Amino acid sequence: MSETEPRPDSPRRARTRERLMDAAFEVFAEQGLAATSVEQVAEHAGFTRGAFYSNFSTKEELLLALMTRERDRWVASLSERVPAVFPFAAGPPIEAEIGAAVAALLAGPTNHRHAALIQGEFRLLALRDPELARAFEVHRMALEDSLVDIVDDAVSRSGRRLRLDTRSMVRVVVALHQDAVERSILAGAEGDPMESVHLELARLLTAITELR
Repeated sequence: MSETEPRPDSPRRARTRERLMDAAFEVFAEQGLAATSVEQVAEHAGFTRGAFYSNFSTKEELLLALMTRERDRWVASLSERVPAVFPFAAGPPIEAEIGAAVAALLAGPTNHRHAALIQGEFRLLALRDPELARAFEVHRMALEDSLVDIVDDAVSRSGRRLRLDTRSMVRVVVALHQDAVERSILAGAEGDPMESVHLELARLLTAITELR
């Protein structure tokens, strides 16, 4: 499908970039970055390679843009969900209630399997490439910075307080979340991998928090 690219700041260009990132989210997850060609991403989005190169210089640049978009979407979703999931209950929640709250909070707007595959690929590439390593660290720190405020709000609303600093908790929870999704993928589990992780997270959160 032939496309004539608009000016860099036009709404049409923004839509083109979004469709290319949507396509990359699917193709990178299923095939990996190295095995995916520019032509495959462009074709999956309904464009030519010219449209790709009018928006991104390399597949790596597209990957970074995609990771930033997915991170921002997830953080925005969490921020919106916290007041509904933790509405300052009269009494502190029990473990089962924390598990249900975590499940609702992590449901999110994304495909967790695809997100975990792409995140894993990003991490592996960063371990091998110093330039990507710097970009990965910027991405990781931006995610942590965003989650610190969200976690503080959620814990406060739950009637509990942390036994350790918030950033350390964020790192533990993110690592457990990633590990659980990856184990679900490796086991060939069907359905939403969050169904198997929310109770683990509930036990962890119960252990590293205490009543106020």
